[in-house]
Amino acid sequence: MRLGGLFPAGWAEDTDAAATATYERLEAELATARAGTAKDAVRAAFLGLGDLQHQRGDLHGALKNFQRVRDYSSSQRQTAGDCLKVAAVALEYGNTALASNHLAKAEVFLGGASGLAAGGGGPDGCSGAQLAACAALMHLKNKAYRLAALKFAEVDCGELGGSLSGLLAVEDVALYGALCGLAELDRDELKRCVLEGKHGLLDLVPAVRSLVRDLHECRFAPALACLDALKGSLLLDVHLAPHALHLLGAIRDRCAIMYFEPFLSVSLASMASALGCSVPEMEAHAARLVMDDKIAARIDSEAKTLHMRTEEARSATYRKVAKLGDAHLGEMRLLLLRMSCVEHGLVVRSRPAGGASMAGVYGPVSGAAWGQQDERFVDYQDGYEYEGEMEDDI
Repeated sequence: MRLGGLFPAGWAEDTDAAATATYERLEAELATARAGTAKDAVRAAFLGLGDLQHQRGDLHGALKNFQRVRDYSSSQRQTAGDCLKVAAVALEYGNTALASNHLAKAEVFLGGASGLAAGGGGPDGCSGAQLAACAALMHLKNKAYRLAALKFAEVDCGELGGSLSGLLAVEDVALYGALCGLAELDRDELKRCVLEGKHGLLDLVPAVRSLVRDLHECRFAPALACLDALKGSLLLDVHLAPHALHLLGAIRDRCAIMYFEPFLSVSLASMASALGCSVPEMEAHAARLVMDDKIAARIDSEAKTLHMRTEEARSATYRKVAKLGDAHLGEMRLLLLRMSCVEHGLVVRSRPAGGASMAGVYGPVSGAAWGQQDERFVDYQDGYEYEGEMEDDI
């Protein structure tokens, strides 16, 4: 069935006509409000225009109107909500720098951490959960996955909504936070921030909760099978699609590293069985981890084993002693060079500020001392004293 068959005839034309009529009405309301002195009416008109343009996909126009709203806010909470609107639209627009700027302003207007902890966001304001979710999404788009995981863990699902209702769902927060945490956090942080998070986000997505629990308890095969099942939907996610393959690869690498970490040597067949793949795939995966310096190991392709690369203590001691000896020789050469310079009178001194009387290396010399051939003299050049001997023809 064609996609066009899902919509009634003339639907697009009717929708455009209704949007145009709404836009003209809001423009008229804005002109009327500006002629008067009611700031709330001007604010409401700008918000209506921004929401309409946002729904129509005109993100640039929506950003302009939402930025103008701040001039007509009557409280700090309203200003914080306006900054959050700008940040959310900027993230959709792909302008993470603008989003970061307005998120910082929203936190300031809410009074920092003390303001974030108090109360939720109303229709004209915002809450700490909304700011944390927006900041986490910004870190995700900037590929700062660790920061994104920690920020997603701060989101309280009870306060999420309002300005972010069209940008993020509560289930998205749980999914994004779990994947970023699995890719970047260690086991203790994963347990504290994701698995046992104070807001219980994983309870909203049972499949993701099972995935995190299996990986934390080192049940790699069922966890990776669940990850493969989620791959298709992750590649279609509007925010996660550009990062899905990287996160899935990082989670697979983490599983292989966690399995190999307790062993000095391990069979590739046992690793393949634990990770749910074939031996050739496991060997290629282990070779890539070794080349990327993610594990210090070597592969025995004939015996199909992976051995931890250990450094011999005697060789390490010899290298350390040789390095210390080279450093000592360098210091001795510098000391001998300095002593030789002092012995042969190769000394450079700054010009004294007192006047004409100066002292050279070979005793006090007054001014430019002109004398016999064997007498020393001190001359001035570029503010320094240079010592030498007189020539016969001077």
